[in-house]
Amino acid sequence: MLRHNCELAELHLRFTGMGAAGAAALAEALERNTAVQKVYLIQNAVGADGAAALARMMRVNSTVRLLDVTANRLPDESKDLLREVAAVRGDEVLIDLGDDDGK
Repeated sequence: MLRHNCELAELHLRFTGMGAAGAAALAEALERNTAVQKVYLIQNAVGADGAAALARMMRVNSTVRLLDVTANRLPDESKDLLREVAAVRGDEVLIDLGDDDGK
């Protein structure tokens, strides 16, 4: 559905408990989406694997301009990976790690 949706501009998926598998599935669906610009995944326990999938998606999808992964207890390596993607994309993107203590 997300691969072909041309009208949905924001995804608010806070506190869904999607975990790494859900984040990976969402990232895969968003890779080719050309409408969604903002993705809010606050407190979803996306973990290292989910963060890696989201980073891959952010590398290939130039439409998503905001990714909020606040409070997902990401390991430092995952945060660094997402920061690298943000640095490559420059001013056109904001990846919000927020207060990542999981609260």
